[in-house]
Amino acid sequence: LGQSIQVARVRRRVRQRDLAARMGVSIGTLQSLEAGAPGVSMGNLAMALLALGNLSKLDDLADIRQDDIGFLMDVDALPQRVRLRSGTGRPRYGGRLKVDASPDGALL
Repeated sequence: LGQSIQVARVRRRVRQRDLAARMGVSIGTLQSLEAGAPGVSMGNLAMALLALGNLSKLDDLADIRQDDIGFLMDVDALPQRVRLRSGTGRPRYGGRLKVDASPDGALL
C-alpha cells in the first residue's frame, strides 16, 4: 500500500512536503506510510488517498469480491449433498453456509 501511495504521489509530481501538508501530517508520517510501516493508521492512509484523488481505492481493501481466501473457505463449508425436506420438496442445506456467486465465479 505504501509503495502504491508513493508511486501515485510521484506520478502526480507532488513533493512529500506538499502531500504531508494536504494530509495534515508530518513528513515523517508520510515517509512511514510510504515505507509500509505497520504503525501508520488507516486514517492516514485514507487522508493520503483523499489528497491524491484516489479515495475510492479504500473500498477495494475491504471488497469481499477480492477475498479469494474467504471465498475458498466458504466453498469448503458447502454441504457435500443437498437433500429435499420430506413433504415440502424444498432443499435442506444442513445449516451450512451458502455461497452466492456470479456466473463468472466472483462473489456477489
